[in-house]
Amino acid sequence: MGLFRKKISEEQLSTVKRLLKEANECSRVANEAVTARVFFENYHGLEQKLRELTDYEKYGVFKGNLPSQNLNQIESNFQNDLNLFLQRSYLHLKEKTEKMDEDGARREREKYFRSMEEYKNEFSTYNGKLLKDMEKQNG
Repeated sequence: MGLFRKKISEEQLSTVKRLLKEANECSRVANEAVTARVFFENYHGLEQKLRELTDYEKYGVFKGNLPSQNLNQIESNFQNDLNLFLQRSYLHLKEKTEKMDEDGARREREKYFRSMEEYKNEFSTYNGKLLKDMEKQNG
């Protein structure tokens, strides 16, 4: 890096602000998600927004952590965040099915575990086993 930072244009600054807002929204939604599709789409959306934001680090517009640092952090924490999502979504499923008749509850559980199947290639061995154990409890 040189002594002089590149100058950022108003349009680029506007893009940075938009991407930061979108990244924050993806993060918020992923942290509250109780369905697989919503969790994974927003988690990966957050990664994508941070990747785009790293292009603007050369302008020195960020205070605190740089987008590349945040990206490294969420990439290294993915399995832990996935574990928290599994716990949160499973608790939500249990609360939801408590109020249903047995057939409705069975269908809801099947739907839940089927929705996880689509993403199982992203699961660590531990999280995959956790999901299998949850499924056995509901078998």
